[in-house]
Amino acid sequence: MHWADIAAIVSIIGGVLTAVGFVFKTAIKGSLYPVSSRMDSLIDSLDRLNKTFDKQEIRIDAIDGRLDDHDRILAHHDEKLTNLSKEVFKHNA
Repeated sequence: MHWADIAAIVSIIGGVLTAVGFVFKTAIKGSLYPVSSRMDSLIDSLDRLNKTFDKQEIRIDAIDGRLDDHDRILAHHDEKLTNLSKEVFKHNA
C-alpha cells in the first residue's frame, strides 16, 4: 500500500466521521429543542412568579405597617376610655 492510498483512506474515514457527527449533532439538537423550549418557558414562568412574590411581600409589609398603626391608635383609645371611666366613676361615687 502506498502513502497515497493511506491518505485517501484516512480522508474518506475523516469525511465519513464528520458527516456522521453532523447528523448526530443535528438529530440531538432537534430532539432536545422541545425540552429546551419548555425549560425556557418554565424559567420565564418562575421569573414572573418570583416578581409576583416580591410584589406581594411589599404589599404585606405595607399592610403590616398599617395594622401596627391601628394597634397603636386602639391602645391610645383604650387608655383614653380607661381614664374617662376613672373620672366618671370617681365623680359618681
